[in-house]
Amino acid sequence: MIATVLPGLDVSEAMRKISSGGWTDRRLIEPTEHELPAKALLTDPMREAAAQVRVGEASPTLPRFHRPEPDFAPKVSNVQVYVLQPFRYGTGEGRMPAIVTTVVSTVPAPVAKRAIAAGLASEVEPPNLASLHARRPAAITGVNVFAFHDLGFDLADWKSEQVARRRAEWLAEQDLQAA
Repeated sequence: MIATVLPGLDVSEAMRKISSGGWTDRRLIEPTEHELPAKALLTDPMREAAAQVRVGEASPTLPRFHRPEPDFAPKVSNVQVYVLQPFRYGTGEGRMPAIVTTVVSTVPAPVAKRAIAAGLASEVEPPNLASLHARRPAAITGVNVFAFHDLGFDLADWKSEQVARRRAEWLAEQDLQAA
């Protein structure tokens, strides 16, 4: 192949028949039955692309390398809050909502932020903490999940939005378009 591209390069017949680790025969190497699936997936498309380049139907310019995309999923920390009133929040499409009933609970930070804004939780210890403990049992059983106050927030949707936003920002930095 290289001898045909560089006409000034003289390759002897003896060099073509190297016996120590090289081909001793100019015939094509026939694939075995186990190599045929790989041939169809790997070498055949490459051969077709090379043929298109040779006849001028495709550009010989190789595609530009792009860095692999980083992981855009947000790292969600948990925050301890004092629950003034039990509430629930979404955990994803088709999944049961999470309920928060214990007086002192640890919840994801975005959930805590919205619960505090809605007046359902507090970052600081409330003055009526003892009465909250007395009025609310440690475990609430037999109550419909949907009877609790809905926070109107879905953590899975929030994560998806964060991933989409971060990816769009990264693509803008890389001067690329979303695929």
